[in-house]
Amino acid sequence: MKNLKLKIAALVLAAITPVGSYAVTIINWSSTLLVGQVAPGTSTATADNAAYVDSLVDRSHSINPSPYDLSGNAYTLFNTQAGTLKYVDLSQSVFTGAVGGDNLVPNVTGYEYLVVKYDGANGEAYVINIRGITGDVQVPATDPRKNTHNRYLLFNDITPGTRVPDGGSTAILLGLGIVGAGLLRRRNQDTQS
Repeated sequence: MKNLKLKIAALVLAAITPVGSYAVTIINWSSTLLVGQVAPGTSTATADNAAYVDSLVDRSHSINPSPYDLSGNAYTLFNTQAGTLKYVDLSQSVFTGAVGGDNLVPNVTGYEYLVVKYDGANGEAYVINIRGITGDVQVPATDPRKNTHNRYLLFNDITPGTRVPDGGSTAILLGLGIVGAGLLRRRNQDTQS
């Protein structure tokens, strides 16, 4: 009889234990994984959201001390994470979706950054460092202003040492090189005359 009770208890336990479920990492507003906030963080373009992450990374490395950028976004850095943050790689896979009703972002395994949007047109974006997290992430249902989450994006970081300047920086550097070469040529012509 005792054996039968143990078998029944084992079957009941097996029936209520989830099989193959992911771990759930819970993020709250005091989490050290929280990198920062962008306000307004309303753009839906993937490249704009990657720029949000990169702007916070710049601030974590003290490259840009200003809380604002040219487009009028305000950046609040919550945690520098000891300068270990890397830039977003848009050539890697980017995944977007709606945060579930259970406040879960499903399976963040293999991604480096999670951007969670709150309140659409009037809202904010929060950047979370999820490097090394496997499974699901539970985010707060509302931001500190009581706006509700509505969207998320997952990004990978760029391989160290392979970041190239943006198109504007490249054009400026190329222009300076051409001007410098022209000045050297002119100087050489003047000395030969």
